[in-house]
Amino acid sequence: MANSGESPETVRAAVYLTSEQDRKRAEGVLGELEREGRTRFGGMVEGELSPAEVKKLDEEGLVVELVEYTAAPPPEALGGARRAIAAGSEAIEELQGQAPEPRTGGLEPSEAEALPVDAYNLELEGPITRAQRLELDTLGVDIAAYEPGYGYRTVLGREQYAKVKALPYVAAVRRYRFSQTMTPELLDAVTDGGEGEEPQLLSGSEEKEAEDQVFDCLLHREEDLAKVRELIEGEAGAEVLDSSNLRIRFGAKAHIPLLATLAVQPEVRQLSVYEAPTL
Repeated sequence: MANSGESPETVRAAVYLTSEQDRKRAEGVLGELEREGRTRFGGMVEGELSPAEVKKLDEEGLVVELVEYTAAPPPEALGGARRAIAAGSEAIEELQGQAPEPRTGGLEPSEAEALPVDAYNLELEGPITRAQRLELDTLGVDIAAYEPGYGYRTVLGREQYAKVKALPYVAAVRRYRFSQTMTPELLDAVTDGGEGEEPQLLSGSEEKEAEDQVFDCLLHREEDLAKVRELIEGEAGAEVLDSSNLRIRFGAKAHIPLLATLAVQPEVRQLSVYEAPTL
């Protein structure tokens, strides 16, 4: 294991594969995907990766997500060390208030209040087992990586939502939170405030004076790409620079209404400020 301050030898990460082309690109970097130390379920492969492998996968346009890391900070190809964001932050609450809210019923809606398709955090009574994964697979439920404090990410239709809630090993099914889409870097881009001060959203004049930045919008599902891309392209001053199956990279100022509107969409998994990966 690397010493503190040095590059880590490996990180535990999930690689998302939504097409045969993705699988071939991943194999070009990692070799055989299904081998000891790696787990593959549906469109995700999880295992120990070196920082160099993470960087190459990112360069191939694949979505790589940190699953667990407890020693040194993760490599910059994964976005650098993640600072915790308090769900109750006034800045996040204010930012959420700038967007239309397409969902009713709070974090745990009734079946009638649930959207036809929505993103959720799936909390289990214990660590997920292979038998449970297989049962969820028979329901058409695709389980993504585990997020500490939230559970396993998934996207469910209204009928799936009711069925999953009724499973005996499921403790709770809660909507994916607005704050989960935020990275610290994105919050920094839309707020001001000195060290030790509560960050405040930029004013309208500050937004206009802000420099253009590049943002990454990650999606839960490949089939939602066209819808979210259209939303971005419909905003004056925003320009889509590149896209892959689960990611849209766009240029814009720190336009608070646009970023808030994107973050509240059930199709959006994460918004971040793009930085070219380095090691």
